[in-house]
This record gives sequence, C-alpha cells and structure tokens, in this order.
Amino acid sequence: KELAVDTAQLRVSAAGLQGLRELGAAVARAAQASASEPDEAGWRRVTIPIESIAHAASQLLRLGAQAEALKPAALRRELRERASAVAALYAQ
Repeated sequence: KELAVDTAQLRVSAAGLQGLRELGAAVARAAQASASEPDEAGWRRVTIPIESIAHAASQLLRLGAQAEALKPAALRRELRERASAVAALYAQ
C-alpha cells in the first residue's frame, strides 16, 4: 500500500543512495529513476516519495551525513531540529 503524499528532493552520497534502498521499494525505485549524474564529490540529487515530514525525517536520519534534504523546507527544518537535539544531548 502506497502512503506517499508528497515528495522530497535529496542530495545523497553513493552510500546514501544505497541506504535509500532500505527505506522501501517505492523509495528505491524513485531514487534510481530520478538520480542525477554525480557531482564532483560523487553526490547525486534524487526525488523520493514521502508519507509525512515527521516520518521522512525519522527515515532520513538513519542515513546520517550521507543524505541532505534539499526540499521541502519543512523537512530541512525538522531534520535540523532533531539533529540539534541529539547534538545537545551529547554536548554535556
């Protein structure tokens, strides 16, 4: 059952592109189909389906620094807030 209601644009490393496969068949297919040519650092831009901002943030955090959300802005904000909260926890 497809639950996607929106899309997200990402910038991913080779490892990040591989990691997207673990997020489900629909995400893997969309990432492969939309992948740009690699930039000078080997990163590609992809567009993937997302269910919600919160769900996408949870999923993308699994990829660590191997994926950067470019759009939507709400997803970037959510990831920044979650990453800041984790960093603050370990800063003490």
